[in-house]
Amino acid sequence: MGMEPYRFPYPQRRATLTVFSSEPSAMAHLRDHLLTAPECNAWGLVLPGLFSLVDLDDSNARWRCWNRLEQKDDTTAQSLYDAYSMAIQAELQEAHRLGWVVRVGLVDAAIGTSGLIVIASFEGESGWVRTAFLGGQGSPEAVRHAKSMPRGATGLIRESSKPMRSALHPKEFRAHKARHGNWTTEQRLFYMVFRPAVQFIRAVNRSISYSRGISSQPSEVKEYAMLRDKLPNMSQLSFQRWQTLRRTRTSNQVRAFSPNGIPSSSRG
Repeated sequence: MGMEPYRFPYPQRRATLTVFSSEPSAMAHLRDHLLTAPECNAWGLVLPGLFSLVDLDDSNARWRCWNRLEQKDDTTAQSLYDAYSMAIQAELQEAHRLGWVVRVGLVDAAIGTSGLIVIASFEGESGWVRTAFLGGQGSPEAVRHAKSMPRGATGLIRESSKPMRSALHPKEFRAHKARHGNWTTEQRLFYMVFRPAVQFIRAVNRSISYSRGISSQPSEVKEYAMLRDKLPNMSQLSFQRWQTLRRTRTSNQVRAFSPNGIPSSSRG
């Protein structure tokens, strides 16, 4: 049995948005982002309830989880997908409220206070999420390696022990959490997830060769790089300011999740 697609109204485009264009795309995103190190460590802060489904700190547990998902022999895929989808929905709603959205033709790029970068495409009254990831938490080398692998390659093909400069190695991530044991959950989310995402956007924007023009860049890179102009300066994004912005999320967004960070129901 396949996963049930997650859809929600997207009033800014007078459209209905589906999270990913197909089940294979959704599965690939679960594999490459929620279940792959080093990004999975940051997802544990964004959605701590994911630990009730899989131990994100244990690479063997994540591999076993992915194997189960590939075999389609349990309901874990739907639960992970729903959690991912609701986080995307909440981030988009918040991004529009904050004005942290770039519209490029029929594409929207957005980021909210969780550091989740979302790219969505639209056609008429329908739209689909193309990608959603925690900026600054991945490994460029692993992504390039995965793209060079033959079609049908199995396993966590983006798994890497070499994160981006703005991210932390999984062991460093856990050590960092231990050293800052007195940090609140919000402090960890701000310093270890949100700030690296903002730094990632700024770094990508700076790396674009304007001698060739931004239009020469891959469309997805161009779209989220342009978010730089929508974000406040880092001096205006202190932890206290971020807290204020985050606390103004709507009650509907808060109620969408149970206390452990997993959707309270798979469909609203």
